[in-house]
Amino acid sequence: MDKVYMQQETIILPKEICEVPYSNEVDYATFSRSLRDDKVVASYKMYWLLTLLDEISLDNFEIEFRTLICKMVVKAWYPLLKYKLSFGLCDNLAKVATYISDTYNLESNYDERKLFDFIYLSQDKTLNKMLKELTLNVPYRFLSPFFENKLRGQKKVQKLIEELSKEDNECIYEIYKNDKYENCIKIKDNWCNYLKFNYRIIQGWAYYRLVCFLQKRNPNVPGIAMKLEAPKNRDLRE
Repeated sequence: MDKVYMQQETIILPKEICEVPYSNEVDYATFSRSLRDDKVVASYKMYWLLTLLDEISLDNFEIEFRTLICKMVVKAWYPLLKYKLSFGLCDNLAKVATYISDTYNLESNYDERKLFDFIYLSQDKTLNKMLKELTLNVPYRFLSPFFENKLRGQKKVQKLIEELSKEDNECIYEIYKNDKYENCIKIKDNWCNYLKFNYRIIQGWAYYRLVCFLQKRNPNVPGIAMKLEAPKNRDLRE
């Protein structure tokens, strides 16, 4: 059986797996359409889901847009800067990573925690504008499969999706503003259980979709699955 091997020991995903785990508590079928090929024109949705899963694994169920977007940049940092992978013409993660690297002379192997703190706390107006632009679509568009009928024919859908996310109990999260008037998401209770219980499987599925996406845009690059994360240092004394 062909497999996609990730550097994390916990992710070994059979190539044939292209669906998310079954559940009678959440609308898993609609969720699976969020990363469908005809719905994905950039890497944002895969990285959005991967960062979302990371937060859920830490029991963080109410999360600022900014936190998630900054972590998306951190996740995309290594493959973009180390291997110069193409993320496609519609993808602005590369522009953000390149701007930070060029402006502040940060290397591809820069510590992930420090990189997140640097981006999140940055007062750089140009960088913050770029980060803001990344929040204008993916948090909303990720939920669009849940509201396809209501969104049909609509051009400006962000506000509508935000309102629908508050009214609908089937979608993954609610979009709201906190007391600082910052955009945030709150994972719905039934989805908290599903995503946390199936964390590794869904993470593997998201990575698989990301590998498929990148392979199409980098057809001459071998072993893309092994280029998505920096090698982790291991203590050989263990």
